[in-house]
Amino acid sequence: VPVDPSLIIAVQAKEDAYIPRTGVRSLQEIWPGCEIRYLDGGHVSAYLFKQGIFRQAIYDAFDRFLQKYTM
Repeated sequence: VPVDPSLIIAVQAKEDAYIPRTGVRSLQEIWPGCEIRYLDGGHVSAYLFKQGIFRQAIYDAFDRFLQKYTM
């Protein structure tokens, strides 16, 4: 379990055929306070063509950490 789920930014493809969204508990149920960003496309196309979105989520998560836990 993460120490601070509010620092988590998950990126999820809307048409992902490998990671199901129906019939399973959402990450927001498991880790209340986390953010989920949805992008168009599937699992592989998201990885190949949307890397900037994944990078931005990483940058934003680090910024959240810095704002929350540094002076």
